[in-house]
Amino acid sequence: MQGWRSRMWWDWRRRRRTRRRGSG
Repeated sequence: MQGWRSRMWWDWRRRRRTRRRGSG
């Protein structure tokens, strides 16, 4: 139960960084 959690956490974190940079 740590594989999907780590993957989702990294996924949303990496996406948020790129989205925030492009949006801002």
